[in-house]
Amino acid sequence: MWPRALTGTAAFGRDLAAAFFTLLLVLPVWAHQEAKEPASALDAVRYKGKPTEFWIKKLEDKDAAVRKEAVEALGKIGPEAHIAVPVLVKTLEDDSSAVREGAIQALGSIGPKAKAALPALVRAIQDKHPPYRNFAIQAIGLIGPEDELIMPALVKTLLAEDKEGTHYHALEALRRIGPKGKAGIPLLREGLKAEDVATREAAVKGLGFMGVDAVPLLMEALNDKASAIRTSAAVGLGQIGPEAKAAIPVLAELIRDPFMGRNAASALGAIGPEAFPVLLKALPDDRTGTVRTVLASLGPRAKEAVPALIKLLKSKDANVVRDARDVLSALRTVAVPALFEAAKDKENTEAAQLLMEIFVQSQPKDYVPDLIKMLKDPEPQLRKRAADLLRAIGPGATAAVPALKEAVQDKDANVRQAAGLALMLIKPGG
Repeated sequence: MWPRALTGTAAFGRDLAAAFFTLLLVLPVWAHQEAKEPASALDAVRYKGKPTEFWIKKLEDKDAAVRKEAVEALGKIGPEAHIAVPVLVKTLEDDSSAVREGAIQALGSIGPKAKAALPALVRAIQDKHPPYRNFAIQAIGLIGPEDELIMPALVKTLLAEDKEGTHYHALEALRRIGPKGKAGIPLLREGLKAEDVATREAAVKGLGFMGVDAVPLLMEALNDKASAIRTSAAVGLGQIGPEAKAAIPVLAELIRDPFMGRNAASALGAIGPEAFPVLLKALPDDRTGTVRTVLASLGPRAKEAVPALIKLLKSKDANVVRDARDVLSALRTVAVPALFEAAKDKENTEAAQLLMEIFVQSQPKDYVPDLIKMLKDPEPQLRKRAADLLRAIGPGATAAVPALKEAVQDKDANVRQAAGLALMLIKPGG
């Protein structure tokens, strides 16, 4: 028999081994469960490793520094801290201005889930303390409108005397809210009737964020006696974009205005394709380059204007051709497909030359197969053009080498020369 002490040790060893074996079986399960809970999900409801509930309790601490840290923590947690909204609303009455400001910022960070705080925030924008008032305006913009109470209060703040950047913060709030805040339009309409320019300008800028319902008022503002109001109205119509198409005729009349031309053209460009005919019609008389600049800045959005611009390349007016070239060159890849088709017209030398310039910079291989086919075209001018464009593409056109070697034997001397130059650049020494 084993001594009693040894028997107990052996039993302990067996138990330890069994426990270790069980642990080996359980650990993968734990790991799997942990993997199901991504770190980001945990971080979203915690700050400094502490959950939302922890920081809510800290709002009751006697130390203002602790309360300040708590509101900052809840703001960092963001929308997931929405259960703290009622307590944060109470904290708006805190004795410490730093804690009150932090509470407002936390409510803004929580966003739309903090709608219950909107009435308290509306009261806060009447506060005499400018930073506190501005934080409240920002928070309202981040949370969004809940009812007809919010927008009038926000608009009244915008139309009141600008103190410590109040107008800026109110406009930023309106921008965030956007057309959903159209309940504020009636008050903004009244603001347009104000005697002082600053109030009218604030009203016009606010209308620029209100969407299609504000278009008629902005069109009226284009006739304001103050240039600042007219400019802001044009900018506002551009911000509304395609939904402001009703303003196209009015803006078209302003393109030639020495003070309003640039803003009118920019607004038409932002409205989009329906306004492009107006811009293209104005291009021949665009001595300031305003229309050209606007069209060139549109990028992919100007795709529908490309065919009309290519037609202008055939104009007898050198200035029109120059402007059209400048716009098409700025559009680059957007214009290439239509330019390529235009280059198949032997008479359209401007399109071919512009396409070659773009190819030198972008070297698109996608067009090589079509250019190989063009090398077989019955027209020698087009065969030469194909060789020139392949040369512009450069080493990326190696697939065309066999066809170019054949073209070196072409009966047309210009084609032979162009093919030879292309081969030299595409495959040096080949």
